Amino acid sequence: MRPLKVTAWLDGPVAGDVPMLDALIEYRVAHRCDPSFLARSQPDGKHAPGTLPIPIERRRVAGFDWPIPLASSPIYLAVADRHEHFTRRFDTEPALLRQRRVIATTNAEFKSYRLPLRVRNIERVVWFCVGVGAELRRLLRDVRLLGKKTSQGYGVARAWEVDSAEEDWSWFSPSDAGKLLMRPLPMSCADAIGAVGGRRFYGGIVPPYWDAEYFAEGLSPC
Repeated sequence: MRPLKVTAWLDGPVAGDVPMLDALIEYRVAHRCDPSFLARSQPDGKHAPGTLPIPIERRRVAGFDWPIPLASSPIYLAVADRHEHFTRRFDTEPALLRQRRVIATTNAEFKSYRLPLRVRNIERVVWFCVGVGAELRRLLRDVRLLGKKTSQGYGVARAWEVDSAEEDWSWFSPSDAGKLLMRPLPMSCADAIGAVGGRRFYGGIVPPYWDAEYFAEGLSPC
């Protein structure tokens, strides 16, 4: 495996957050994995972090239970950052004209809502990682949507590029202020303590990032 730069060129705005590259690759691998391997998952159908075979290198650090992928957080410049609203409203008048009845619009299938949605205009997203370029290209080839509410036209990825990089910038990169943190790392990672550009947080450090079972105290890029 070698240092790589992965770029997604986008066609239109992205809703919500751009995913971590390692999480995206694990999702792709899980859907293409050998059924005999999937059968060895935990009773609830989940996989412990670090067990899915992905073409991204992982590394262990003292004091943390799971291997951490050598893949940076997504890097991008938002030329516009705004909030929109995703709404749904059941039109009761036609229903009442046909039959007089009570219809619940605060729960169940006819629930109405107006939810805030963060939307950003992003031309491209870059991740740095250490991995196998050919395998990453194959797995990313059919990824055409990123972020939330993709069914509404958000987060269209029109092209992917996987290029060689001169150095490994997956965890840290050089900057004028010193070593710059590039991805979430646990507080037990001694190298992360002296890095700049990070903040303390409690959350996901390895995929699945949403699963509270694996949350830990760490440092995350600001």
